[in-house]
Amino acid sequence: MRIWLIHMGELVQSDGPDVRLYRLGLLAEQLESRGHEVVRWIPTFVHTSKSQRFDCDTVTQISGRYQIRHIYAKGYANHRGLARMRFHRRIARRWEHLQQELPAPDLILAGMPTPEVCSAARRISKHRNVPFVVDVRDLWPDVFYAVAPNWAAPVTRVLAIPMLLSSRRSLRAATAITGVSESFVAWGVHRAGRPINRRDMHFPLAYSPPRVSAESARAATEKWRETISDQAFICLFLGTLSKSVDLMGVIESARQLAIQSPGRFEWIICGDGPTRKRLQTAAADLPNVRMPGWVGGPDVVALLGLASVGLAPYAKGAIRSLPNKPFEYAAAGIPVVSSLTGELSELMDKHGFGTSYPSGDVRQLTKIISGYANDEALRTVHGQSGRGLCETELSPASVNQAFAEYLEDVVRESKLMWVSRSSWVRSRIDKLFG
Repeated sequence: MRIWLIHMGELVQSDGPDVRLYRLGLLAEQLESRGHEVVRWIPTFVHTSKSQRFDCDTVTQISGRYQIRHIYAKGYANHRGLARMRFHRRIARRWEHLQQELPAPDLILAGMPTPEVCSAARRISKHRNVPFVVDVRDLWPDVFYAVAPNWAAPVTRVLAIPMLLSSRRSLRAATAITGVSESFVAWGVHRAGRPINRRDMHFPLAYSPPRVSAESARAATEKWRETISDQAFICLFLGTLSKSVDLMGVIESARQLAIQSPGRFEWIICGDGPTRKRLQTAAADLPNVRMPGWVGGPDVVALLGLASVGLAPYAKGAIRSLPNKPFEYAAAGIPVVSSLTGELSELMDKHGFGTSYPSGDVRQLTKIISGYANDEALRTVHGQSGRGLCETELSPASVNQAFAEYLEDVVRESKLMWVSRSSWVRSRIDKLFG
């Protein structure tokens, strides 16, 4: 089978030897290992670093059956704004143009976001007469309503109408809807305006650590150990610094624990984003808070090995279900401290790999951190539970094997339906003119 995968924001093998593969990267490898031809479409522009991989359309051949096609378009400087929207439209249009030179795929899997790419997938699917699946990774444009200030909410909703209509049309036309959680699949089905059916399925995010050499990971660990005490209790955050995470509460908790237990706690907040400067200002007087910006694969591996707990401090009202970061911590064998309600909280309670607290409740967050620092046995049990879950039910091998088998079934069913329709048409013609 020939399968096309497209998503706007993931890293790929051409980004370097230490790159960490995410959802479609892992799925692509699984599909390729099963004998399928895989084409991944991705922009040359990297959202996280705001840099270009290449200055023109570029094809990277990973193996004889697997290639990555980078689509060139001018990037943007800010996470939000018209420039980013124009970029999405440009990528979608150029994809529609570039794909014409290739043989038709047997299936297209398009990631939501973005609505523009999903609309292009719908049009290509119709023109090529092939099935397409929308994989719901984030709820666009709903996420914009959640982060918009109250005064801007009406304007945001008006500006998002084209995106809303576009996503609705694509989801309605999709052969099937998948997602990272049951609630995300339900969102997609509701937006499509139809009942859920057996083809609509969720496949959770599976964590795969960065592919780094033992030497580079060891060097990174030694670097961090030069400035961090062996006795320090390390609270780690990895992610985007945006309004959807409550890091101001984390900084206030760090302040309180610095007073209660001077020198005992270290807080490492890795990442970049629109709130970074404000957070740096808030933490300027706290020597126990470090904000190194984005860190590469070796540093991620090193910090996960050094950390005592992993922080997932989502802001109240954040639209998330089962985000990737908590499972990154869990796979590393450290307890997850999360303020996210719903599916993640329920999963943490069921499997015992972390503790939840109400978003914005600094007192409760401080209490949880102190509790883990004073109870090594609990920390060990929660860490082992998370690692066990990520090595079994949520392992990349398990999740992506199921995902690949599902896509194979969608293709087979679609071909059978096409054969059945063709047979019916032929029979009608025979009756009328035979």
